[in-house]
Amino acid sequence: MPTPIDQRKKPTAVKIHVKTGAGVDITWADGHSSHFDFAYLREQCPCATCNDERGKKEAMPSANRRDSPPPAPATSSEAAGSPKTAKALNSAVTSASSTFERNR
Repeated sequence: MPTPIDQRKKPTAVKIHVKTGAGVDITWADGHSSHFDFAYLREQCPCATCNDERGKKEAMPSANRRDSPPPAPATSSEAAGSPKTAKALNSAVTSASSTFERNR
């Protein structure tokens, strides 16, 4: 049986900064706000696509990684993929809330 979510850790507002590429701002039920850069979210995401991207970066020699251009900015945001992808995103938000609790 899944562990119930602490209502204080539940997001009340989520703002995705697509045009500026600034990342995601989350306001939690207890009033605290968190900001997550897109790069951080990609790094923490457990989905197969993100794992593949991380694997490609790790396989590159370090000199190439330093010289590579910055990632392209997001051009849109939408729910994508299967319910499994949505579950992975929910897992990432839950993980972020755990990180938030540890670093608060």
